[in-house]
Amino acid sequence: MNFEEIVMPATVAEAYEALTTAENPVILGGGGFLKLQNRRVHTAIDLSRCGLEEVHLTPDCIEVGAMVTLRTLETHPEMPRALRTAMKNIVGVALRNLVTVGGSVSGRYGFSDVITPLLALDAHLDFHKKGRMSLEAFLESQDRTPDILVKIRIPRAAHSAFYNVQLTYTDFSMVNLAIARNHHLRIAVGARPGVARLIKDPDLRLTPGEILEKIKFAKDDKASGDYRRTLAETLLADALKEVSQWK
Repeated sequence: MNFEEIVMPATVAEAYEALTTAENPVILGGGGFLKLQNRRVHTAIDLSRCGLEEVHLTPDCIEVGAMVTLRTLETHPEMPRALRTAMKNIVGVALRNLVTVGGSVSGRYGFSDVITPLLALDAHLDFHKKGRMSLEAFLESQDRTPDILVKIRIPRAAHSAFYNVQLTYTDFSMVNLAIARNHHLRIAVGARPGVARLIKDPDLRLTPGEILEKIKFAKDDKASGDYRRTLAETLLADALKEVSQWK
């Protein structure tokens, strides 16, 4: 990735102005994934001065700025268990100190171990212009109008857990699964290898295979779709055993 110009706005409003007026712009989050791309961009917009690195606690939720790193999510004691567990599986500490939660979510990456627990936890996103929307709605939306993610609101789930399968400790997941319960039970399945999908209030009388029946799994260089489905069913069986012990 090559930049002809890097701008460092002091506010989100200034960053949005640059995003909507600059030539061929790109937002810099942590830059981990952008670094792998081989293309030239005229204007890179660095959000590091916009005050988006804070975590705020409220009685009902945890508000996480878009520039908060994955390492912060991993080590913050108030984060839901599923989210902290998921972060520990992402490459190494050096990368987790760099990669931001906003960049991970905005990219809608199909391999993401970040989106899956956030989806199960019913996270909501606050954008500068579009306002607030659920992560579920964002993932399903076809709207690609330029905007800046400001923060993520994570409800305080009573219980949550994250499971995944990797070829090696630092590899992307072949499949991942998160489950959370507050007022309702929510299951998210990701690395299918598409972006995570949600199952709300599943009928626990069904088998894991029946619960996952409508989730699509596909083939890539890591695994076949059928193998991914088998893995996901096994992960869900383990998750449901844990759910049965939640009080």
